[in-house]
Formats: sequence, structure tokens, C-alpha cells
Amino acid sequence: MNRNIFSMFFILSVVLFPLCSCALESEIHVIPYPKIVMMRDGNFQITENLVIQAGNPQRGSDQFAINQLIEEFDSLMAFKPVVTGDENRPERIVVGLLSDPIVKNFASSQGIFPGDMIIPEGYIVSIGSNGILLAGADDAGTYYAVQTMKQLLRADRKGGGDLLPKVRIDDWPSFRFRGITDDVSRGPVPTMETIKMNLRRLGELKINKFNFYIEHVFDFKKHPVIGPEGGSFTAEQLKEIEAYASMHHIELVGGLQSFGHFYHILKHSQYSNLAELYYDPHVLTPAREESYELLSDMYSEIAPAFSSDLFNISCDETAGLGLGQSRRMVEKKGLEWVYAYHINKVYKLLKQYDKRVMMWADIALKHKGILSMLPDDLIFLPWNYNPKDNFDDMLVPISQTGHDFIVCPGVNCWGRIFPNLKKAMPNIGNFARDGARYNAWGVLNTTWDDDGENLFGFNWYPLAWGAEASWNPLTHDEERFEDSFSKDFYAVPGNEVIKAIRYLKKIDSLFDYSDLRDSAYWEWPVKTSYPNNNSSVNEAKRALEYSDKAEELIARAQGLAVSNKENIEYIKFSINRLQDLSRRRISFYRAARLYADAIEHQYDDTEKVEPALMKIDLLLSKTQQGIRETWKQYQNIWMKENREYWLDKNADKYKNLESRIQETRDKIKISINNHKQNRDLLDLSEVGLQALNY
Repeated sequence: MNRNIFSMFFILSVVLFPLCSCALESEIHVIPYPKIVMMRDGNFQITENLVIQAGNPQRGSDQFAINQLIEEFDSLMAFKPVVTGDENRPERIVVGLLSDPIVKNFASSQGIFPGDMIIPEGYIVSIGSNGILLAGADDAGTYYAVQTMKQLLRADRKGGGDLLPKVRIDDWPSFRFRGITDDVSRGPVPTMETIKMNLRRLGELKINKFNFYIEHVFDFKKHPVIGPEGGSFTAEQLKEIEAYASMHHIELVGGLQSFGHFYHILKHSQYSNLAELYYDPHVLTPAREESYELLSDMYSEIAPAFSSDLFNISCDETAGLGLGQSRRMVEKKGLEWVYAYHINKVYKLLKQYDKRVMMWADIALKHKGILSMLPDDLIFLPWNYNPKDNFDDMLVPISQTGHDFIVCPGVNCWGRIFPNLKKAMPNIGNFARDGARYNAWGVLNTTWDDDGENLFGFNWYPLAWGAEASWNPLTHDEERFEDSFSKDFYAVPGNEVIKAIRYLKKIDSLFDYSDLRDSAYWEWPVKTSYPNNNSSVNEAKRALEYSDKAEELIARAQGLAVSNKENIEYIKFSINRLQDLSRRRISFYRAARLYADAIEHQYDDTEKVEPALMKIDLLLSKTQQGIRETWKQYQNIWMKENREYWLDKNADKYKNLESRIQETRDKIKISINNHKQNRDLLDLSEVGLQALNY
């Protein structure tokens, strides 16, 4: 379908959506929310006599979707509907293309006709007195009809759980490209089982594109030193992932970082001469032809591993370009020309594999002359992760070039104990909205693992919001989404998960916990934004209070969850980690106060000094125990999601933190000995119990 026709459907969605669904938004809970929802009187009763009929029993994609639906019934209602060819059964679900004769006949009995849905990926769900219709305009549409039905079963059953509201839903996407990028290059590398689970969940949310951010984690046969042992994908594994993704109507988009962020390759001696700056080897130099020989070799293996014609070359954050080997090129031709030269060389290398090149747009937006120097069919990926009111400053220059582009917000998970939703929600929603205003292809929501700690499982709330914004860029509703998330994702009837997440947002609002930074967890001595300890310790007590309440809520949700239950462990871990951090901060200040009192009274109240120092040692011992328990919990969820690769790097962080606290304990013991020998206690700062300021 060409761009003009798809734009027509987009305009149609904007016109119809407000007229048909907003007034009825509380009647059903679906993510993404459908364009048209028409409630009918009464309910449809589900009994174990319910059967499923395929519009075309030979169509494999329909059978796959039907099997998903059967599994959902079994999980939620403990029975499996039988698949039958009998058209006379009074209680049936009919699944298939709206154009299938069987589907067409059944649809007409509910006042629905083939011309009612012709938009690609569009579908109709109709629950009437004589049964349920799940019909698509195409195979993807049928699959999405089934996903909506699964969510209705999770969220909207009434009575004793056997009644569904009668409703007609007409739905279609506003964007053709609704994608996710998963950073697998800077820490955790997911197992094949995890990737497939993630693809199933993304398919339920009607995401249709998935991309791995790859710097080096590929098994290059021509350059075997590049891919890390235990942390690389093979071409065969990518093909397996691609095949699985396609069953869920997700296209696996190819990619390889091809300019900046090249450290993991340039650090090897055989490639060090290709660094733009030898002392800071992060950018591949365009000044050597050997750079393109290396890229050519790498593309010859990784490009054919992806069937998609789309390929993301990244090429972002090229700080230092023109300061090293390419300095003379830049002096002669200019920085813009040199950057564009590299992109055009890479573009030609990938054209051999019939790839359409995509690239991050940060450098081209900073040096706007680049925009007009690149091929017309190149796709720009403007990215920004801030909660801006609008993104006109980025999208106007790109849209004026006539290039296709995809907006790229982020879940704000990187370097954080839990995603910063105060940033992520408006960033994703507003960027998708402005993408629609400027006729973007769609949305590529990003997850990054900058410090190697973030787990994909932390991110489902903002990922689901990204799915909502990608499907409904101009009409997404955060309150409605919040009300639906627990019900649709976990099949939890209440809002316990959302209430727990609200407490995490409250903690994020505290000065010393701002951004829920991972780095705050590793601090010893603790740091504070406050000029006095009392304010900081009071804040830590509030954080502990909020996280304790969140833990109660999430435990309740875990007991109620039916779908994706194991994912609640990730929210629970974030809460527990914040509890451990808060207890440690409280213990630190308590120990500091005890030690300051001991110093003050070390000569006039000597009998109380040693007990106080022993009490400090006990506090610090318990703090170390909390770190060990947190590490054990983290290790457990890591191994459920990822390969063992890189886990040792994070293990070292926990060990280092515990070791620094042990240093404080050792100095406390020195002070105990000093006191016994009538010598001065060590200074507060010397033992590591003086808070530092940010």
C-alpha cells in the first residue's frame, strides 16, 4: 500500500475515533484501545459448549491464532473450546478473513459485511446473541482480532466470569510501523526462550516490528574475535527468531552499529588502527579504506541473516569525528561532508543485499547540511527521550526533506532501578502524536542498557504505552491505559499493580531518589542533595514507607495474576531494591549519629562508647546482608531472562559495594581497639560515615 492511501486511513481514524469510542471507554479494557467501540445491550454467556470455527481450516496463520485463543480459554476458564466445521452450532466463535465464505455468512447475521473492513491489519470483533466474530481484513488483522478477544477475556468478563458484554469493535492501526528496539550490546543478552516470550507479548500488544541494537554481539565467522563468547547471536539463531516473530506478525528488522559506539570492536589490537582517535577508540574512522573493508565483511554475514529489507546502521553519537585520522578530510571538505561520505559508502555496501537503510538522525539534525547529502530512500530515525511538549524542532527539518522517518522515543529504563515514567509517558505519547502530525511512518520505542543492569522485564508498562501510542498516536489516553494495564497484561481484576507503580513514581519525586538511578544504589558513603542529614534521612524513611506499601500491593497482585504472572517478579525486585537502598541510607545516618556521639563522649562517658561502636558494626552487618539478598534476587531474575554472559560484571558491583562497607566495619574495629587503649577514635570521614553532597 502506498503512502497516500495509508495516510487516508490515518485521517479516517482521527475523524472516526472521537465520534465512536471515547464516551464508552470504560465499557471494555483493551490495549491498544480500538478505534470504534459500539456497545450492545446484554451479555454473551460462555459455556463449555462453545466451539471455534475457522474461516479457512487450511490457513496456517488462522490455526496459529486459534490455538492461542484455546490456550487463553484454558488458562482463564479451565476449558478448551473444540474446533469444529459445524456451522449450525448455536455457541461458536468464527475466526478468519472477512472475505472467507464461512466468515462472511456468519458476519452478515450480525450486520457486518466484507466492505466494512478493508484497511491493512484492520479487524472486527463482534460479540452478539448468536456467537462471536473475530475477522480480519488480512492475516495480521485476524491475529489482532484474536489478541483483542484474549484481552476481553482477561479484563471484561462479568457475573461469575462467564459473561462478556455484547459489543462490536472495528479497529485498525494509525501507523504502519509500530516497533521496539532492544539493546543487546551493553549488558544482558536474552535467551532464545525469553526472546520468544517477549515476541508473544509484543504481538498481543499489536507491535509489528522488532529490532536488536547490535554493536558486536554477532558470531562473525570472518572476524571471530568480535563476537563475545557466550554473548553472541548466530545467523541461525536470528533466522529462528525471525521465523517465530513472523508467526506473531512481527518483522525482525536488521541492524548493525556502523560508525559510533564501535569500542567493542576497536578495542581489539587487529582493529585499533581503524579508530578515529587512538586514545578514545569509540568511532570508526572514515579516513581509511580498511574501515569499509571491515564493514563489508561484517555486512556479508549479518545482512543476509535478516530477511527484512530494512536495516538500521545506527551511526549516532560520533563524538570526536574530525579530531583524529579524518582531521584533514574535515579541514578540506567539512564535517558534514565527511559524515555524509561515510553514510553514503555504507548505503552502497548494503544495497548489494537489497536493504533499505535506516539511521539515527541526531548528527544530521545537529549539522543540518547532512540532511540533503543523503539518498532519497534513506529512513531517518529522530530520537529524543525527554518529556518535551512538542518535537517540532526535530521533525520539521526532516519532514521538509521529503525523507521517510520514524519517531524514536524511549522507555527511560537505562541506568535506573525502574523506568522513569514521569519522563517516559509524555515522551512516548507526545513524540508519537507529533510523528502523526508530520506524517511519520510510525514509532520505534527504544530500550537501552547503558550500565549493563537493566532487564527487559522491567519495561512492560512503558512498552505497552508505546504500543498504545503507536496504534493511536493522536487519541491515546493515559488514564484509560492506566485503568486497563493490570487487567489486560496480568488479568488482575483490580489496580494493585498500578497503585504499586504510583508509589514508585512517588519515590522518583524524592530529591535523593530522583530518576531512580542505579548509581544511587552503589553509593557508599551515601550522597545527598540536602545540606543536612535530617532532611535526607526523613526522605529515606518516606521512600521506605512508599516501597513497603508498594510491596504489599504487588504481593496481592501476584496472588491474583493469571497472565504474565512471572513478570510481576521484576516490579517486585525494583521495589525490594529500593527498600534495601532506603534501609541502608537510614542505617548509614543512624550509624553516623552514633559514631559522632561516641567521638563527642569518648573521654567523659567511656562506658557507652564501645557498645555504641558495636551497635554500628551490627547495623553495617545487616546492611551487607541486605545487599547479599538483593544480589541473590537479581541473579535469579537475570538467569530467568538472560544468558549468563555479563552477569559477572554486575556481580562485581555488589561485591564491591559490600567490600566498601566492610572497610567501614574494619575501621570501626580499629576505633574499638583505639578506645580500649585510650587512643583517639578515627574521624567520621576516615571511617566512611560522613555523607557526601552531589
